[in-house]
Amino acid sequence: MKVTIKIQQTPLFMRLKTILKNIFPVLLILSLILAFWFSLSIIFSTSQPILAVTSESMKPTLNVGDLIVVKGVSIGEVLKDFNNGVEDIIVFYAYTPNNLKNPTVIVHRVVGVVWVDGKPYLKTKGDNNPIADPWLGTPGLPEENLVGKVVAVIPMVGWLILFFKSLYGVFIISLCLAFYIFTLIFRARKAKRIGLME
Repeated sequence: MKVTIKIQQTPLFMRLKTILKNIFPVLLILSLILAFWFSLSIIFSTSQPILAVTSESMKPTLNVGDLIVVKGVSIGEVLKDFNNGVEDIIVFYAYTPNNLKNPTVIVHRVVGVVWVDGKPYLKTKGDNNPIADPWLGTPGLPEENLVGKVVAVIPMVGWLILFFKSLYGVFIISLCLAFYIFTLIFRARKAKRIGLME
């Protein structure tokens, strides 16, 4: 004996079904972006695998709007490169006297090493800066502030990230979302009117 169960599709059920159907593409895109970022974080062993250059301190090596790929490394790897004559471009967190709680992400070159009580501290400098970076309370960059080193550069692509982080970018995204939601509401009301007419 075959038993068939029918679910009564009320107007509310149909409306929710339509809404979920329309927002699914947005949720899918967001999920793919998060999955892509999470995968990069695992592959490159850092929480900041991709960054956009925001200042001219590393010109002409790096320009504003360049996209950099960052690989998580230990300070030992950076020291090994430095001892072999390679001055890595590294990414690190820096604190300022006016901002002791939220560090700034800096992209500069390793130009020296200072040893204090058997612990190495990196001296850093922007290629376009006249002097090395000043450090607050330490002789240089401590290992715990090191994010990673730059392993690849894609010119100009970072402008896309900078745009979406800007006030204009947030405004454009908000406008697009508002338009999309308005379209969903309009379609739902139109479908409801057609249903009543029938």
